Amino acid sequence: MTPGIPFIEWEFRYRIVISLGIVLAACVCAYVLWIDPRTLLELTCGDGWKRPSFVIAAGLCLLATVLRMSGGTVLRSNRVMSFDIRAERLAIEPPFTLVRNPIYLSDIIASVGFSLCMPAPGLMYPVLLSCHYRSLIDFEERNLEDLHSTRFPEYRSVVPRLVPTIRSTRSFLSGSAACRIDRDGFRYNALYLLFVPGLLLSAYTGEFFHAVLVGLPAVSDWAYWHTVKGLRHTPREDSHDV
Repeated sequence: MTPGIPFIEWEFRYRIVISLGIVLAACVCAYVLWIDPRTLLELTCGDGWKRPSFVIAAGLCLLATVLRMSGGTVLRSNRVMSFDIRAERLAIEPPFTLVRNPIYLSDIIASVGFSLCMPAPGLMYPVLLSCHYRSLIDFEERNLEDLHSTRFPEYRSVVPRLVPTIRSTRSFLSGSAACRIDRDGFRYNALYLLFVPGLLLSAYTGEFFHAVLVGLPAVSDWAYWHTVKGLRHTPREDSHDV
């Protein structure tokens, strides 16, 4: 840790490393240290649920991809991938009418899908990721409240943090026509996209490893660009983003 930098700022700056570390820890516990090879869904619903778990996970990854891409379109990749908090405009258009943190929600949705296809310790993935994201959200929202002292409290009182409510879902659906995915949102938020066909392949073969092989290139590409854009000292974005 860099001297003089509070832990939460360090955690935010290196969030990609921490997130990938959580994935690695869950995989080691599930596939190296754990003996029972049955998936979490098999353990909870019965032995016939292994292949359906891959189909369910594919659907969750597709949902996470659309939500992440639409949220990334609003925020732009230079802001999402920045290693530092950026003084930006307050995003309140869809999908930010569903929850205040749709990109974090998309990651948690995907992690739940993956955990269903893994042995029992795979549950560590969404649990630890949720704890990590809770800390990040607290940090980000304190900064947003400082930057938007009037508008952010009003927004926070209407839209939930991470779990959609009936009210926020209705509000989102009524304005969903405003949701869009542009080139930037698609290009830099496609980390789960290849897992959709990969998981469908796993539903056929019965092997989660096949989904990993298909999906890993997209994750690697996202991690590369997250690092490049995070390290790059980009100028403040133009007026429509601040």
